[in-house]
Amino acid sequence: MAFTRKKKIVSSALLAVVALAGYGIYQGVFAVQGQGALAQAPMNVESSAPPAFIMGVDNSGSMSTDETLFRTSDGVGRFSGGSFFNADGTPRESGTSISRPMDQASYYSDMYAALRAPEYNRAYFNPGSTYTPWVDSNGVPEPDSSITAASEDPRGSGRGAANPFTTFDFTKNLESTETWLSGKTMPKGTTYYNDNTCNRAPGSNRTQNNWVTLTQDLTFSSNCYTKFKYYPARVYLSDSATPPAGFDLTKRVWVPGVGPQGIGLWRYDYLASNFTSGGAAAIQNFANWWTYYGNRNRSMIAAMTHALSGVSRMRVGYFTINPTPPSGNVTMYDMSDPASKATLYATMRNLNASGNTPTRTATAYMVKQFFRTDGGAPVMLQCQKNAGMLFTDGYTNETNNGSGVLSVGDSDYSMPPPYGGGVLPATPSPIMQCMAISTIFGQTFPSVGCWCPMNARRGRRPRGRIAMPICT
Repeated sequence: MAFTRKKKIVSSALLAVVALAGYGIYQGVFAVQGQGALAQAPMNVESSAPPAFIMGVDNSGSMSTDETLFRTSDGVGRFSGGSFFNADGTPRESGTSISRPMDQASYYSDMYAALRAPEYNRAYFNPGSTYTPWVDSNGVPEPDSSITAASEDPRGSGRGAANPFTTFDFTKNLESTETWLSGKTMPKGTTYYNDNTCNRAPGSNRTQNNWVTLTQDLTFSSNCYTKFKYYPARVYLSDSATPPAGFDLTKRVWVPGVGPQGIGLWRYDYLASNFTSGGAAAIQNFANWWTYYGNRNRSMIAAMTHALSGVSRMRVGYFTINPTPPSGNVTMYDMSDPASKATLYATMRNLNASGNTPTRTATAYMVKQFFRTDGGAPVMLQCQKNAGMLFTDGYTNETNNGSGVLSVGDSDYSMPPPYGGGVLPATPSPIMQCMAISTIFGQTFPSVGCWCPMNARRGRRPRGRIAMPICT
């Protein structure tokens, strides 16, 4: 598992597949001019084949261990000097790395509110979103998560779940013992254990050695190691954010100085008694988020199963980027065949999380599939629509350029912007961009090649492969 590589989150990677059902690789977009519709494919093609779509999916270790999406180079939140933020309000790139807001051994105090605020950690529960469970190949959702026993992963431990495997009862509070930093505030209403002079209730001159519920805010004058209670189902929002629907605003809790540039955040504890309406549905939504969307691995499965559920006229190929390189050829699943579609769904649902991020080799492997001429090849007919997408959560961490799978040379160096423009060194090596350029503008496919229509913008006739919207 890779924990040391520098990674950059491509937030659209986990979301792009959601738009697949509307993507033009399988449905033409008709432009109306007067009466009638413009042709979207060569008019001399008398037969057609369903589009081929291949997706390569990241199954590296960080897809399980990272549950955050801060605007940092790798999405991880970093806490230093009592804050996740620099003086200018930007997220810190150095400090204590915190990547799991729900199931780490610590970091549950209100000091870490930004970790559970979707305005800053975009992977966290957002009360404005509905988290529908994964769906099967027929579009039928899996069961709602249990509110009193919400598991970390509907498949159980292993695969995409972090270690240890965590189950929550979202109707009860939990305890944690942590150091509250000097100057930080424990909000009014917090129940904590007073066993030291540093955590005496405001105005009290004795240590009670008992649980105490604060009747007013307690601002610590020194670092204080304190046991306290909290509800795991909670979300923090800024004063300008829309509160959760139906929440009794008299029950929210103000936590000062925990947001960027020292702003305060409101804490919303997801308890039925804190809602004037819709409380049960709100807590169910939180439980579904945790079980089906709580890390990158589970979010990826949710995106794939929902996006492809309504797709029928397409052949879909699927592979994971680990092991490197993948063995054999990609299997193309016929989405019009219920049995074939069900097999693909079972494979996607089994997505694991272990390994590195060999995206160069994965890209080369994907491109190579479109050169195949066997009976199960992606390309079945000339001028067939095809596409390939690689879904990943970060930078590559391999040093080779995928040349062990496919060698394409420097295909983009001599091309004008935006494809090339001579920006590479004098003796460049093949890279992911070269592979993609080679695939779009390279030579025709064996036995099924065709010339695409004139490209009016460039005044040339490119031979398309993966990314051409009209033909390949």
